[in-house]
Amino acid sequence: MNIIFESMLKKSLLILLFISSFSFVWAQTAQLDCLSVSGQNGAVKVEYSGPNTATSFNIYRADQIDGDYSLIFSSSTTPFGVYVDTEINAASQSYSYYTEALVGGQSTGISNKLRTLLLDTHNPENGLAELNWIDPGINPSDAYAIWRKSPNQNYMKIGETQETFYTDTIKACDTIFYYQIRVNTPICTSISNLRGELFNDNQKPNYIIPENASIDVETGEIILSWLLPPPEDADIVVYQIRMIDADGGSTFPLAEIDGYENTSVRLPSTEVCDTTATFIINAIDSCGNSSTWENPDYYIRTLNMYDPVYNICNDECVLIWDSIYPWHNIPLAGVKIYRSEDEGPFEEIANVTDPSIQQVSVFGFERGLSYEFYIQSYSENEERSSTSCIKGIVGKKPKNTEFTLLRAASIQNGEVQLKWQIDGEALVPEYAIARSNNDIDYQMIDTILGNHQSFQMYIDKKSEYYREPQYYRVIPFDSCYNPGDSSNLAKTILLDVDTYEDGKALLNWTAYEYMEDLSHYNIYRIIDSLVYPYPITEIMPNAELSYIDDYGGVAPTSSRVGYLVEAVGRVVDTLPEYDKIRSNVNFLTKASNLYVPSGFNPKGGITKEFIPVFTGIRVKNYNFKILNRWGQILFETHQPILGWNGKYKGNYVMPGAYVYVVHYETIYQKSLTKSGVFYVM
Repeated sequence: MNIIFESMLKKSLLILLFISSFSFVWAQTAQLDCLSVSGQNGAVKVEYSGPNTATSFNIYRADQIDGDYSLIFSSSTTPFGVYVDTEINAASQSYSYYTEALVGGQSTGISNKLRTLLLDTHNPENGLAELNWIDPGINPSDAYAIWRKSPNQNYMKIGETQETFYTDTIKACDTIFYYQIRVNTPICTSISNLRGELFNDNQKPNYIIPENASIDVETGEIILSWLLPPPEDADIVVYQIRMIDADGGSTFPLAEIDGYENTSVRLPSTEVCDTTATFIINAIDSCGNSSTWENPDYYIRTLNMYDPVYNICNDECVLIWDSIYPWHNIPLAGVKIYRSEDEGPFEEIANVTDPSIQQVSVFGFERGLSYEFYIQSYSENEERSSTSCIKGIVGKKPKNTEFTLLRAASIQNGEVQLKWQIDGEALVPEYAIARSNNDIDYQMIDTILGNHQSFQMYIDKKSEYYREPQYYRVIPFDSCYNPGDSSNLAKTILLDVDTYEDGKALLNWTAYEYMEDLSHYNIYRIIDSLVYPYPITEIMPNAELSYIDDYGGVAPTSSRVGYLVEAVGRVVDTLPEYDKIRSNVNFLTKASNLYVPSGFNPKGGITKEFIPVFTGIRVKNYNFKILNRWGQILFETHQPILGWNGKYKGNYVMPGAYVYVVHYETIYQKSLTKSGVFYVM
């Protein structure tokens, strides 16, 4: 009885084990893991897996995920298989696949269905690349990865997204890029077709909306400002300030301001102080696209207040200005008049709300005090305002020298020092200083009080002698402030200094033409801030006004080397003593340059050492590093004479791209850093 029972028990266990094994086998179906599209011909690599007991696999394909599938491949394979479908081109359309595993000729059921990733790109010509693709039906372990390459370069990953679209910012204005979408599963990676084209940026920035045109009362500079353009124009690299001429055109930019967020500029007041100047701001983006600047709706105009009309006898100063234009879409509300007395603060002295009134009279001036004026237009609630240039007078009240001898226009400490002499019997209450840059158009730049002295002096602090020679005349006034005969002419000397060759400087200067007896020119050398007490040479007036100075043996390479020229002679040959007229001080510009090669071959090249080539740098604080692509430092030195031999820990590094970083100081103690990529051959 026990024997029979044991036999029946064993049979039952065998039956249960067989049923369990059978159910396990048929419970496992094939899995379609990944679909990858070839970038060469659009063939599809199908990667699948199935149960260990599977004896064969079938692969099916359709044009759509829910379409009619056809058997395209059958094979006996391991549980992990790969099949390349070369009969279609998945670069032009998406195809769907599934697989099934067979055990003993019987299907275990079909796998999941997947579609090939079909990528499409669009070039809106605005510096962007728009990508979109279909959902392949994958349950990814990661987000979609976007890969990009340019011709003759490898792919690099540029971003990820959970969506089926992506916008890539093209940091180039005209370039070819190819894109690919990749998505990871736990087993493999599905890859889209390769899609690319020429991407460019032809989109112009929007109009630049002007804001204010004002004057800095401290410096006299014009300040133009404009509203920050919208974020879509954030690739603006430079703003151009143009002055519009009478014909509505502009030949060249008056100023250029770098940077999207820099929305103001300062201009010399001499640009607009004698007329109503019309400006427009146009922007240029990183691809050279320029916004339109011919539209008058976006003009901004300065206020032109004419030089004050000062009637000394009436003690009246009349301020007159041109018609005032409103701002962009904002009307004018009124004009305020401001005055400063004796360099004191500006105070409002009048407010004109009638736009047809274009002048006011101001009274009450004291002898010798300086008065400055400007006007300010404003909008409702004073949201916008514009100011004129500052114009000024010196208070005067109503005998004249027989002669006014202007003996020197010499540059001292960055200012033009004028010296003149009058006859000893004269009592001149005031002098006017006239200046010109062409000896034709003279501007009265100042008036100064006189005294009983025969010798007078004036310092011109605003002269632009460094641009071109400045011509001066001095006009004496009689007791009723009628001008007398002008003085003789004096002109500043303009010195130009250039590098002639290493260690030598070439000096050229303008002649001093207004002396009856010009003796010679003295040349002085300056090392840093030290002026040599004696001239290094003398040049005769009939010689060429040029000199080459060899300073190499007397000036350290890190020192600044400058020069000045001094004319020695008599304005009138009857004078008992010489006058000395000095030029501007001009320093030689020493360039600091550093060149780094683009590659080298440490084993057999012409140059077996990779080292920067430089001129005009300081040894102090020099640092030169070589890094690999992971940021690991392979070589570092603080000595400019040492270079890299291409080895790391005694062994030559592998050919490829590496990074150099050089920190150095110029001879003017300016710290600079240069870095880049080079190649080891």
